[in-house]
Amino acid sequence: MPKLEMNVATKVLFVMTCLIVTLAGVKAASPILVPFLLSIFIAIITNPLVKKLVEWRIPRAVAVFSVLGILIVISLSLAGWTII
Repeated sequence: MPKLEMNVATKVLFVMTCLIVTLAGVKAASPILVPFLLSIFIAIITNPLVKKLVEWRIPRAVAVFSVLGILIVISLSLAGWTII
């Protein structure tokens, strides 16, 4: 198979086209991508607290639900909702 040679302008145009197609794909997938990335971020942030609670011999399920409850209380208080 012969090797395809491109000049600099063709390479730049190809890279720009790939970038535009990739960004359009991310924009189209944002309704799914944003909540997924937010959930990963929250899981990474809360993981050390869950690990610390498990070290204190609290069952993992109880630790996860308690951290989730704390996260919900903080989120509601930041949103201005009264909890009591």
